[in-house]
Amino acid sequence: MLHPIEEALGTLGYANMHYTSVSNNEEKYADRIAAEGSDLEQKDEELAKEQIALMEKYDELRKKDSSLIKKISELTEEISNDMYKEREAL
Repeated sequence: MLHPIEEALGTLGYANMHYTSVSNNEEKYADRIAAEGSDLEQKDEELAKEQIALMEKYDELRKKDSSLIKKISELTEEISNDMYKEREAL
């Protein structure tokens, strides 16, 4: 039979080992979470850049679209005028 002090020391030793193990696991998880957070920040920055590029492309396409609509309108008016002139000539 162990002396009560030896038994208490053994229990304290086990508790210390368990505490050290838990503490190490907490550090590993904290490091992993920090790394994942850094990855997410980087992905967020990349997505923001991509979004800006897409918005710029959208603006370019809207300008081209506006230009094409104007051109179509001019051509339609020209065709309409030509048709009117042909009717008057007949």
